Amino acid sequence: GVAMWVESAERDAVINNVGLFESQIGLTFAGNASPKVTGNRVERNILSGAEVLGNSAPLFLNNSFKNNAVGIFISDNAKPDFGSTTGGGGNSIIENTLCVLLHTGVE
Repeated sequence: GVAMWVESAERDAVINNVGLFESQIGLTFAGNASPKVTGNRVERNILSGAEVLGNSAPLFLNNSFKNNAVGIFISDNAKPDFGSTTGGGGNSIIENTLCVLLHTGVE
């Protein structure tokens, strides 16, 4: 299963300081979801730490994605935001067994 499914949250919604461990998928963002995702630990999920699908555009800041099969999977028209181009978002996406990012989307 999915530990947390977010489908319609706007940017003012915040997912903060959550630990998501040992599910199929840690976080799934679908539809038009675009929450701020900050300070979370997403580890040891069988398929992926996070999936960003549909037209979703979550903002990832200071998260840890570690020891998942895929760190973050991106598909469809999804456009995740990993922070500023000058300083980055402080995310740690490491030690995932298949890859850090897998993009199968349109762009």
